[in-house]
Amino acid sequence: MSQASEKVTEKVPWLLVVALSVFLGAFGTAWLEFLPQGLFSYYNLGSILCVMNLTSAPFIVLIFAAVFSKLSGKTISMATLTYLFVIAYTCSWYVSTYTPFEFSDVVASRHMNEDWSAAYVPSFMAPPKEITSHLVTGHPTIPWGDWLPAIMYHWILFIILGFFFIAVTTLFRRQWVDVERVPFPHALIAYELMRRIPGEKKSLAEKLGKPFLLGIVLGLVYQIPVFMTSVFPWFPDIYGWKTLCASGQWYITGAHPLAGIAGLSAFQEHPAAVAMAYVVPLSISFNGWFWHLVYIILMQIAYVMGYYTGIEGEGGCGRAWCSPSGLREPPFKFQAISSGGGLIGLAVISLILSRRYIGETLRAAFQRRSR
Repeated sequence: MSQASEKVTEKVPWLLVVALSVFLGAFGTAWLEFLPQGLFSYYNLGSILCVMNLTSAPFIVLIFAAVFSKLSGKTISMATLTYLFVIAYTCSWYVSTYTPFEFSDVVASRHMNEDWSAAYVPSFMAPPKEITSHLVTGHPTIPWGDWLPAIMYHWILFIILGFFFIAVTTLFRRQWVDVERVPFPHALIAYELMRRIPGEKKSLAEKLGKPFLLGIVLGLVYQIPVFMTSVFPWFPDIYGWKTLCASGQWYITGAHPLAGIAGLSAFQEHPAAVAMAYVVPLSISFNGWFWHLVYIILMQIAYVMGYYTGIEGEGGCGRAWCSPSGLREPPFKFQAISSGGGLIGLAVISLILSRRYIGETLRAAFQRRSR
């Protein structure tokens, strides 16, 4: 006796997808532009950590979902929570202080490097200078005819990249998640929050757990003085926030006693960065720490030998992106490894090493489709 098995297909909640995407896009952009100068990076709905790329919108949306579930008495399924997380995470990159640089850079090039821009930036990537200047001076009417080609180009670009990365992650999902169990710290943190929202009808404190609630309390202890000192100049700067970079990063200045250490630029003081570090595997944390130490030592040796003259006057990120730079200038040119094809090389090597898995996955997919 055989029993017929029914395949349950989860329907895409298109109303939720469209409504939340439109809301986060509109509200997130307005929220970002109205933030005070001292909070534009720390309090936006996008990336709040410059290097670790942690965005706030997904976690804020999940917390609101938990509160809504408690107040309404309705259970929110894991599938719906996953949609909420993915939508918020995707939108958060477009309502961020660190908005995709590619678009803003090509527009700014019309003013910062006109000859280079005229030679390498076509009109469908950025309007001419007399049009882009309206972003600063204002204009009674928006010249949509000049802006539309650039808007459509960048929209299509991100759509194509989105499909590409969806395809790659779909192809490697089983190997990364089921076989190798590759850790994804950002997703792990969200999952720990998501798995507590559905389930038994407990109090919100019981669902989220004492460690989570303790984290909220500690976060408020840190955030309230930061907010107050950024909004009210008279409020004491308890944590020295005004001496940090906008994302909570300490950076060296030319007048600092340690300015003579050529490879030292900045380190993150953001509490969220410390919390996330505990989710990262120890081997990876040690690897990053060790090679950063090697970088500082090599930079100092080169500095003593006469290279990077004047870098002691640079501050923070200027030691990486301005001149002189250990990342871009001799004798090391560290960034040449990534900018000169290193990342492409790593991708190709990964494909070669995974050739058997890719072949098996594609064969299984095509065989299933042919049945």
